Amino acid sequence: RSVRIYTEQTAKCRMLLIQDYFDENTSKTCGICDVCLRMKKMGLVSEKTNEITSKILSLLPTTASNLENQLMGEDNSLISKILKFHFESGQLAMDGQGLIYKK
Repeated sequence: RSVRIYTEQTAKCRMLLIQDYFDENTSKTCGICDVCLRMKKMGLVSEKTNEITSKILSLLPTTASNLENQLMGEDNSLISKILKFHFESGQLAMDGQGLIYKK
């Protein structure tokens, strides 16, 4: 099961997945795996990106309007890029009522 998760997910640094498996706690990504390279290409490698991503994930499940209210004052274009990345990678989804949730 763990190998399957490792190969199928496309939203979390491969090194962080391995470290999570062995109960090692770190938030520093490798910067060279396929996920990190895709994030770099989208401009999603900064402390601010990590901060906003953590905020988004802590608010889930929620609606887009609630996210907007909770993240007021943050960089809207960065929020959009983060959400796009996580929707495209399959980590986030939206139900018929507009509720965004983590898969």
